[in-house]
Amino acid sequence: MAVNKELVAGEVLDLIEKSNLSERQAIKQIVKKYKITDWKIRGGIHALVFEIIRKYNGIDEIIKYSLKDKKSFKRIEIPIKNLLRIGVYELKFMEIVPAKITNEIVEITKQKFGKNKSKFVNALLKNIEKTDLNDIEDHLNERNRLSFKYFHPNWYIEYLEKILDRDSVISFLKENNKVPPIYIRVNTLKIRIDRLIGILKNNKVELEQDPYFPEILKVTKTKKPMTRLKSYKKGLFYIQTKSSAVVTHVLDPQANEYILDICAAPGGKTTHIAQLMKNTGKILALDLSYRRIMELKLKLKLLNIKNIELIQTDSLNIPIRKKADRVLVDPPCTGTGAYGSRPLARWKINIKYLSNYTNLQWKLLASGASHVKYGGTLVYSTCSILIEENETIVKKFLEQYPDFQIIPALPQIGMKGFMDCENCKRLFPHLHESEGFFIAKFQKIE
Repeated sequence: MAVNKELVAGEVLDLIEKSNLSERQAIKQIVKKYKITDWKIRGGIHALVFEIIRKYNGIDEIIKYSLKDKKSFKRIEIPIKNLLRIGVYELKFMEIVPAKITNEIVEITKQKFGKNKSKFVNALLKNIEKTDLNDIEDHLNERNRLSFKYFHPNWYIEYLEKILDRDSVISFLKENNKVPPIYIRVNTLKIRIDRLIGILKNNKVELEQDPYFPEILKVTKTKKPMTRLKSYKKGLFYIQTKSSAVVTHVLDPQANEYILDICAAPGGKTTHIAQLMKNTGKILALDLSYRRIMELKLKLKLLNIKNIELIQTDSLNIPIRKKADRVLVDPPCTGTGAYGSRPLARWKINIKYLSNYTNLQWKLLASGASHVKYGGTLVYSTCSILIEENETIVKKFLEQYPDFQIIPALPQIGMKGFMDCENCKRLFPHLHESEGFFIAKFQKIE
């Protein structure tokens, strides 16, 4: 039976709105419901859902502009609203014949919700077909215009304008709207780098080797999703963001050391640490979630990692006395640097609740610091661009923990931190082909 990707995408969007599931989790659940196994169809649904979510505010502004009463937008039922969003996205951001899109959305509406609803959808989409996006921009103020044009919340653009110049803000927003590049980490515990490159090239995967980290490869072209390849299923490589790999190298784990990772899951950095240590020494990997610990356990087996001990625990009260050579604190954060790969976060994060994150981050950093031995290192990282989650916490830490000093977060990739935190590191999507990331490195002194 042919799969109607608009119908499936609509159900994914509905599920996201009524649950706490991520984009990927919701897609996985609805795809399973419809028993869709063809990776090309799944890929099409994935792309459609992600692009609509990425452009939520712009799409909704178009719908509101086309309604006689803008306030009536709130009264539109969620399933109808999501079908309209799909229709608007395909009408205004894809090169498809308008009549075909409108008819498709109207037919789905009629089948699911009846003739009266379909008449409303038909009339609105017909009106939207004739709407000029420039007319919408013209009636918006400057901040709202940027928000509409580049698909980011107003508060986020206002924040960027405080830390970056105007051209950089626009470049940053544009880059966030692109599909992020895929990076993979060669699992050198199972295969040599050159050997895997050869295998992937035979699978018609085009690659670029990172100039700083030989085990990190950028995928520039692939016929199949990387997760469909046998080499992935055998654990010969791990899909990992470039920024995540940078954090691990800043930590700089050495053979036979004892390392503590207090927010370990989903495990990209943890397993990378194990690989750089060549399965020697010991890594204690902690996480609060039992489910995530179990998922990480499966990864360890697949990747042939033998030097990690997993513990489900609250890292605010670590039940370990032994001091570590190195401690990694990569706490939950707003994710404001990862809007490229996680567009839903744009519309879910509320800056009003920022203190909830910063309070937890501070407590986790303090907890991690208490387990560093003299002469040992502590690394703090977030996928956030917000100063409050980064430099502010670093400054506070240095004031309250005089037995720690900040040291350069090498290697020299990225740009210096703000607020005179020159030894810290910031990565930005428009400059470094990575998520927005912050990294600070400390050493405990006597």
